[in-house]
Amino acid sequence: MIGDDPNKGQDDLITLHDQIVSRWRIILAKGLKKSESLALLGDYNPPKNLPTLTPPKLNPEVRAALPKQNITTDSSNIEVQNQLGRGLSALGTSLTLSLSQLNRLPENIRTDLLKGLSDAGKIFANLFHRVSVTRKNLIIPCLKNMKDLADSTEPSEFLFGGNLSDKLNTVKTLECVNKELKLPSTSKQPSSRGQNRGSQLKATSASRNLNSYYPTSRLGETGPYKGQTSRNYHKETYKKSQWNRQKDKIPKKY
Repeated sequence: MIGDDPNKGQDDLITLHDQIVSRWRIILAKGLKKSESLALLGDYNPPKNLPTLTPPKLNPEVRAALPKQNITTDSSNIEVQNQLGRGLSALGTSLTLSLSQLNRLPENIRTDLLKGLSDAGKIFANLFHRVSVTRKNLIIPCLKNMKDLADSTEPSEFLFGGNLSDKLNTVKTLECVNKELKLPSTSKQPSSRGQNRGSQLKATSASRNLNSYYPTSRLGETGPYKGQTSRNYHKETYKKSQWNRQKDKIPKKY
């Protein structure tokens, strides 16, 4: 009736050992000293059977095309991946030791310990991958025609995979072949100049047709006065001409 208890579920949260909490709290707030960080990273080199825990290098072809600022940003992300990889190496070492001593551990501890170490490894490995994806996404906008190629390549020793030059040449070849095979477009839209010319011709033709309804005036004849229709004007003109002819036939008296 009054809603869920906001404290519900907090009883399921784990409680870390006090010695872990006191150390991690300081590291989370201030980080490690540089000397301590370098010492830790040196203790856990990537395993020889999993070289992909090493951050993928930037392809030489890509590096040559990038602005300096993008190279600096990528170097920072490489450092993040480097520390993640060393942390995974340390975690993997403990997990490998637990698996080798599996029979010596009590069953309840064995199950919980292996699950926690394994889940931590999955989370950090996925984060390592996400950093690689972020690096590619930051670089692709600076390059031409790399989006589809970048999506189809997986990081290995290099961020955009090996043999990038060969792949780029293949893409260029396919683009050239596509242009050669593609039929040219035959449909052309009439230009605005042609449309205007056609409109002018139609208007002129219509004007001529309208003028054909009115008789042409003869030489010496005046046009209709204002308010007089053309039909009445020609009718009166005809009557006048007939009267003048009859008048000429009447003999004159001297």
